[in-house]
Amino acid sequence: MKGIYDVEIMQDMRRAFVDLLEEVTHLCEALQRAEKLVESLIELADRDSVSNLLKRRAFLRKSSHALTLITPDQSYGLLAILHIDDM
Repeated sequence: MKGIYDVEIMQDMRRAFVDLLEEVTHLCEALQRAEKLVESLIELADRDSVSNLLKRRAFLRKSSHALTLITPDQSYGLLAILHIDDM
């Protein structure tokens, strides 16, 4: 390149790589914080804060998963759902 020495290009490239690596580190840390926040929000959405019982959304998801665990070879399985009014 006209007017630019190889040494200057190498220093600029080295600086750019270091800056990119630092940015990747910051982005990884931000991603870990975001994942922890999502986990805590899911926990808040799934469980009652007072009784620690599953809320309707989580209960339906987990009961649906439990039904998929019953094998198609007619082995025994049981899923009991109780509905209690005015609790």
